[in-house]
Amino acid sequence: MSPQHSRRSPLWGRVVTGQLDLVSGDSSSSGDAPQASADDAPQASADGACAESIAIAPVRDGRTDGELASEHKSEPDPPGDTEPQSAGGSVEEADESRQSSRAAVSAWAALIAAFLAVLTFGGGILTLAFLFIAPGLSLLAPLRVSARAMVTLAVPVSLGALMLGSALSLWVGVWDPLTGTRLVQACVLATALIQLLINRRVLLPSCERLARRVQRARAPDSYGYTWWALVAGTVVVWAFALNAAVTPDVSPYGLLTAGQPLLVVALALPVLLLVLAVRRGSFVRCWVAIVLAVLTYRTAGSVVDEVPRYAWTYKHIGATDAISTYGSLIPGVDIYHDWPGFFSGTAWLSSASGIGVLSIAAWTTPVVCLLFAMSVAYLARQLGADPITQAVAGFIAVTMNWVGQDYFAPQAIAIVFAPLILALAMRARTSMAAGLGALGLFAAMTVSHQLTPVWVLIVLWALLVMKQSRIWVPLVASLIVVAQVAPRIELVESYGVFSGGDVLENATSNIGPIVTDAQALLSLLSRATALSLWLLAAIVVVLRIRRRRPWAAAAVIAFSPMGLLVMQNYGGEAILRVYLYAIIGCSVLIAGGLTTMLRRSWPLAALGTGGLVVAVAMSAQAYFGPWFAYQVTAAEVSVSEDLLNELPQEARIASAVPAWPDRTTAAYVDRERWFWAFDATGYSNELTGSDLSAPQDVATIEAGLIAADWVPIFFVVSDKMQVYSDLKGLYAPNALANLEAQLAERDGWTLVGERGDVRVWRYVSPEAEWAPAADWTLPPG
Repeated sequence: MSPQHSRRSPLWGRVVTGQLDLVSGDSSSSGDAPQASADDAPQASADGACAESIAIAPVRDGRTDGELASEHKSEPDPPGDTEPQSAGGSVEEADESRQSSRAAVSAWAALIAAFLAVLTFGGGILTLAFLFIAPGLSLLAPLRVSARAMVTLAVPVSLGALMLGSALSLWVGVWDPLTGTRLVQACVLATALIQLLINRRVLLPSCERLARRVQRARAPDSYGYTWWALVAGTVVVWAFALNAAVTPDVSPYGLLTAGQPLLVVALALPVLLLVLAVRRGSFVRCWVAIVLAVLTYRTAGSVVDEVPRYAWTYKHIGATDAISTYGSLIPGVDIYHDWPGFFSGTAWLSSASGIGVLSIAAWTTPVVCLLFAMSVAYLARQLGADPITQAVAGFIAVTMNWVGQDYFAPQAIAIVFAPLILALAMRARTSMAAGLGALGLFAAMTVSHQLTPVWVLIVLWALLVMKQSRIWVPLVASLIVVAQVAPRIELVESYGVFSGGDVLENATSNIGPIVTDAQALLSLLSRATALSLWLLAAIVVVLRIRRRRPWAAAAVIAFSPMGLLVMQNYGGEAILRVYLYAIIGCSVLIAGGLTTMLRRSWPLAALGTGGLVVAVAMSAQAYFGPWFAYQVTAAEVSVSEDLLNELPQEARIASAVPAWPDRTTAAYVDRERWFWAFDATGYSNELTGSDLSAPQDVATIEAGLIAADWVPIFFVVSDKMQVYSDLKGLYAPNALANLEAQLAERDGWTLVGERGDVRVWRYVSPEAEWAPAADWTLPPG
């Protein structure tokens, strides 16, 4: 054995680190195999080396000959874009071809932006599409970025500009979304026309190149027909599964155990499609698998639920409605009006388009998940991954995210911005525009969320230490954080900046006082998924260090979130946010090894597929486990709106357990000003696990409720609250029914309304008979 061969690490080591980048033998026949653009060129690694992936030629006589992957050896034009050059083709000709391709992308971006700007004068969904896409296209077109970068960045840049612009308009006291949208349309149209004028010569040739590519495209073979048939089958199976899930039996173990085997099949098919696409070497099919994963994993709630899920979603809906109603911020009411970017941006979207906030909130999850996959893939490209590995990283990020922080909340958009900020900050070494883009997104995130900018800022400084960024990027980012936090430091301190530095205490989640069997399984699978992800990422880092491969930047992104546990517990959610942030870097690290395994021989590919299936299954159950507990009914939202809008102000509202959509409209602002605890929960820690059948149990709840018995109290009970209680172990099964039976017999209590699965009880003490609310009843639904 030669000395060179003896120094090579074992095959499994090179597989896990992603150094074996073998394209399967049948990949060359794929008609949609990816070609690298100029933006796909590898960037310098954390240790100064180029993050090049290694491609291994097919095995011959038991040996492999390594060579640089074609994506990183050269920058060929996409097939069909140009005629093949002769062997004597100059570098200048190649550079001119790449510049022409980017000019064509800019021209098409400007054309689409102009088209949307003209159409959106009609309002509705077209205006929503315009605000989501056109501003980003208009800002990116002059930069002449690649097509993939344009697709990835257009929507986040649009949303970032909208969040910053709307927040600024509130701070200066000018709020007019309709007029503002017309100005944006005019600016976008003018910018687009200028870009079309500049790049007019490349539009027709780019159309001709596209036509040649379509003409040269090979007809699908039997494999292609089979693959696309599986895609169609996935959609059909998912549709039938959701149709059966509309009225399922409520299971404490979630939707996957509620007699819906078709849904399990629908969740498994995207994994199979991804594996086949990777082995085929098809970039397009990999992203089709990602879209199907978003469809099957994250679109069920948008289609099945009557209204957006999670009771705490409605605090965000109420804050958005308050901005739309008052046209200004109301500092001091809650923390949302001091970090208004997300809420002001959504209020602008709703006011300009005429689409209700509830409708926007209902479809936030699938949109955010798709954007998150694209953002992680973009970061993977910046760290040197080839296009297929980028797609695998996006797939891992989507399927491993069981946290559920992709609903209508500032955290959802912040987690989309974070990978893009880090990737653009690294590109700032060679492009000032990329650094400015990173700072723009960072500013939009900073005025929207409290925690995510802290982690991103830590990583930005770490990247600077590793010479992965320019000093002005983290420096200006720090000034942005200071400018946002300094005027609100008292508010921040009231929530607690540090929680004693106890990592174990801060890592404790708020899962409930009693751990039921369903909650225990949920916690076990959640921890197993998180530990598996961290363990695999750590193994990849160790093996990359041994092989002297780039590792530092990705490792910092993957493991730096754990440092947040030193600071505080974030209301019992710190460990959830740590895992959420860690998904970004871990997905990039693991994707290289997984992609290589899937490209190898079938035994090794089967091993990689099996590991992916197990991880996805654990994550899916962790996500769908609390499905029924987190649902909200239309009746609950309707009753909540009536209580806030119609109930006389001198009254308190309480829910049987803390699972009630309590601030659904802007009316909460006046009630908050009247009394900061107008909507406290009636749950009592002293009665945890009780069936509430004893009179003394009800007396304990009553004593807590009438601590402010100088006004009437409206006590809300719903069937969904019992489901939530069963999962969290708050009360015994049927406890709330026992409670209501006793309320009917107690003095001062009256059932004043019933709508759907919701009952409203009123308690009036002798001291509260003066209040107008003492005679108020819930109007008919």
